[in-house]
Amino acid sequence: MKTYSPEEGSMIIDGNIIEQWNEIKVAMDEDGYSFEPSTSGGGTRTKNANKAGKFTITLQQTSASNGVLSDLARSGDIVPCGFRDNSGNDVHESEAGYVVKQAESGYGKEVGTREWVIQCEVLEMDVRGN
Repeated sequence: MKTYSPEEGSMIIDGNIIEQWNEIKVAMDEDGYSFEPSTSGGGTRTKNANKAGKFTITLQQTSASNGVLSDLARSGDIVPCGFRDNSGNDVHESEAGYVVKQAESGYGKEVGTREWVIQCEVLEMDVRGN
């Protein structure tokens, strides 16, 4: 029987371990191929050379990692980043990512979240499962 354990997932950005995350999504910006059907049947598949992708990280409002990401958003620095599921086999990495913008902030009677987007020039995704 397989077991997924979210506390065994680790997100590291510019050497900083991101803490108190609620969710991390990883996605390529575009499909790997496009397809153009012909009028007589069949068609042509075209390989897309774009390897860009992004991490979307949802942190708790109280996470100290908000400060790390806020500093990177202000500086505009391009940094290495990656996520590893240590309870499984998934690894997603980029040598060059940057924080797209400051997270939207909201305040209420319950603890909120902050969503950060890290755009990557080349995102290497290895989806293996648990």
